[in-house]
Amino acid sequence: MKCPYAPATRLVAQSVFLLLGACSGRPIDSSDFVGSGPAMISGTVSYRERMALAPDDTIRVVLEDVSIADVAAPVIAEQMIAGAGKQVPIPFALTYDKGWIQDHHRYAIRAQIRAADGGLLFTTDTAHPVIMNGAPAQEVEIHVVRAGTATAGMVAQRPGQTAVFDCNSNAGAFSFTTRTGPGEIALWLPPEFGKPYLVLGQIRAASGARYLGDGVLLWNKVDEALLDVDGIQYHGCVLNRRSSIWEHAKLSGVDFRAVGNEPGWHLEIRDADSIRFVYDYGLKEINTSAPELTLDNDNRSATYSVKSEGGEIEVTIVGEPCSDTMSGEAFESRVSVLLDDQTYHGCGRALH
Repeated sequence: MKCPYAPATRLVAQSVFLLLGACSGRPIDSSDFVGSGPAMISGTVSYRERMALAPDDTIRVVLEDVSIADVAAPVIAEQMIAGAGKQVPIPFALTYDKGWIQDHHRYAIRAQIRAADGGLLFTTDTAHPVIMNGAPAQEVEIHVVRAGTATAGMVAQRPGQTAVFDCNSNAGAFSFTTRTGPGEIALWLPPEFGKPYLVLGQIRAASGARYLGDGVLLWNKVDEALLDVDGIQYHGCVLNRRSSIWEHAKLSGVDFRAVGNEPGWHLEIRDADSIRFVYDYGLKEINTSAPELTLDNDNRSATYSVKSEGGEIEVTIVGEPCSDTMSGEAFESRVSVLLDDQTYHGCGRALH
């Protein structure tokens, strides 16, 4: 299901949030799916080091739907195991409901080991597919590595980073989006490729980070990338930093984003119940929750107001065209932010 692009004034309506929930990729009613009931994934968690876990260490094993374009892969099930001096391999048996499993989705299992203070000791650095497409559900071997280390030839990538690359090819210009995960990368290609969303596993590379899967090779070298789709190579794909910022916000769960200049600022609204306002060129930031909402349908506007420790803030979104004063970029909404006695003006758009 493809989520429609919602105008700013609809962002605040309850019907939009119901729609956003329907587009999240998770089933709303388990009766829509056949074969609900308990199922199990079992296997072991291991690492190379010859050491036992401390009594207060914790092993967490999670089953995730990695096919969903979201800030983080939805967790289907998890198991917590006490370290208690255990030696590897450490057995696990994770129970999940088959009703959450959907055809044509991808599922993977991950593991982390943390100390009593929450510090990350070990984590998976590569994808472990399960359940679908012949992937195992029993005797799954999860190998974790020390946090902060990487396999030879595998440049560690910080999870949750979004990048948009612009490419010029003989067939015309196009763009694609990536988002990094532990040992893998999510890739959104244009519809004409017939592969709109993929998860590629990281492989060894002489330089940069290289990913492979489903007939697609992506070689990322910070600001440039090489894309190979079914044997056809696309060179000279260049990072678009501005687009990357907006896509990162969208994939991180932001529903509405606005920007302004002199001094530079940006605003993010999530689910109409939290506001993040970063201003004075990123030097100051206010985060609020539970803003009071006022709708004016006649003027196609929505106003949020809330008092926080940083001061009283009021955000007004008007559904009329707006142009950025610096870049000239066109937006669908005019936005003003009143913080105490100062007003910031700018433009914004809905991201879902």
